[in-house]
Amino acid sequence: MEWLNTEERGFIQWRAARNDGTDPNFGVYSFKDHQDASGIWMLDETILPEYIDEARTMRAADTDWAKEVGRTAVAQNYNATVSGGGDTSQALFALDYLIVKEL
Repeated sequence: MEWLNTEERGFIQWRAARNDGTDPNFGVYSFKDHQDASGIWMLDETILPEYIDEARTMRAADTDWAKEVGRTAVAQNYNATVSGGGDTSQALFALDYLIVKEL
């Protein structure tokens, strides 16, 4: 399965907005575009800022999500549950612990 990269995702946002007759410059992306002689919108440049948040803590990236979510890892999951009760009340205590190690 092929997923969109950052540039392709930006193009889809730009095309959808132009097809809807709205300004495509919203969210993370901004664009430079123009209309040709026959009035068709043409994309000149997709602009992705260095940081995608106002606090300047998250850099823009071109993450290969198919690769990231498909990585091999070992997971260990431990559960403990204790329950009990009587005629007028019941209680349940559950504890889960998960360890994930990337290979």
